[in-house]
Amino acid sequence: MATWPVADSFPQTPLMEGNTEASPVTAMRTQMDVGPPKLRQRSTAGCSSNAYNFHMTDANITALDVFYTDTCEGGAVEFEWVHPRTSGTENWRFLAPPTWVQIRNGLYHVTVQLEQLP
Repeated sequence: MATWPVADSFPQTPLMEGNTEASPVTAMRTQMDVGPPKLRQRSTAGCSSNAYNFHMTDANITALDVFYTDTCEGGAVEFEWVHPRTSGTENWRFLAPPTWVQIRNGLYHVTVQLEQLP
């Protein structure tokens, strides 16, 4: 299994601010003809959606692009990474291609959207 790139080519932890995590959706909602919708648990395991922000250099962006495009085959292949909040090693997959905005010459604000796999 692929792993998050090593520290000398890539930041290991995201910035402290602006990250989001959402619990997995495991319930199914069914609209009724009359009355409130019915809810039932569809599964006990689900994927959580997360977005993490990093500051990266030109070299980091190049490493991220290779990791996403080649190693993770455009997001199709999962990888291991230490969860920034829990510090446990988890399995992840990209939800979307990474995006970045230039802050100043050679420094970028990068967002990666990931799903944490059960």
